Amino acid sequence: MSEHRFLAYYYVNLYVSYTDSFINIRKKTIFAKAQCITEDLHNTLANGTLFDVQHMVQLKNATMYYLIRNFAYWVGLSILSCLALYPSTTLMAQSDTSDMIRYTPDFDFREGIFLNHEQVRTNRPIPKSRILTPVDYNDRDFYIKVLENKKLLFYDHLGMKLEVKSDQVWGFSRKGTLFIALDGKFHRITIVGRICHFVATVTTYDTRYYDPYYYNPYDYYYRQGGYPTNSQSSEMRQYIFDFENGKLYDYDVQSLEVLLMQDPELHDEFAQLRKKKKRQQKFIYLRKFNARNPLYIPKN
Repeated sequence: MSEHRFLAYYYVNLYVSYTDSFINIRKKTIFAKAQCITEDLHNTLANGTLFDVQHMVQLKNATMYYLIRNFAYWVGLSILSCLALYPSTTLMAQSDTSDMIRYTPDFDFREGIFLNHEQVRTNRPIPKSRILTPVDYNDRDFYIKVLENKKLLFYDHLGMKLEVKSDQVWGFSRKGTLFIALDGKFHRITIVGRICHFVATVTTYDTRYYDPYYYNPYDYYYRQGGYPTNSQSSEMRQYIFDFENGKLYDYDVQSLEVLLMQDPELHDEFAQLRKKKKRQQKFIYLRKFNARNPLYIPKN
């Protein structure tokens, strides 16, 4: 099943489910109308008035009117939707990339600070010219020095002065290269695509608790009088993230397999590998996915 046919199948089923719900509401409206007329008939008979044939005609006409009107409305709408759905899906897919450019290693992101992932996805950072700072604009580490402050001050596109906390900033672009914020530092994104990859140095913490019932005379910490409360160290870790939604993952087999689900054929191929092969070929399949599913970015 092609992508467009799958989308058509999905939206038709979604449309039918909502239509059924709406028709049920319409049924309640029809029956409520009929019930009002029936109660009117009942009151007429209870008052000893002769049976009026006009009430039956009114009941019949009202019920048939609502049934016919709703039936015609939904049938007509269903036919129009089915006729227009597939072509509109195709046109929508074409128009989505009409003002976009396919990402290649030669592509340069606009220089500036990205407050969030949406600005990265649309390539709309805050340029240097709108940032309020005493830092020299020609300084090579301009963005790092600016973001060392607790707050970032800048003017928006309307000229309004705004401020945000520096630790909430997504990252920045310098000379066309993306740098993402993680663990208080900025890390270069080495692979850009539908699935992005980067390496980061993060600080890890190891907390230990003293157990008064623990006894081991051969344990170094026991002989020293107890365990340290906590310790920290730095280590290199790899991460990946989905460029479409910005969700960050550890670079492991399970996370990669989740992202590969966007390409069912490639995902099935990867899933059939043995565990050892999956670990060894993670990078190969990441590149395969990006080659088969190119990234498009708004034109500068």
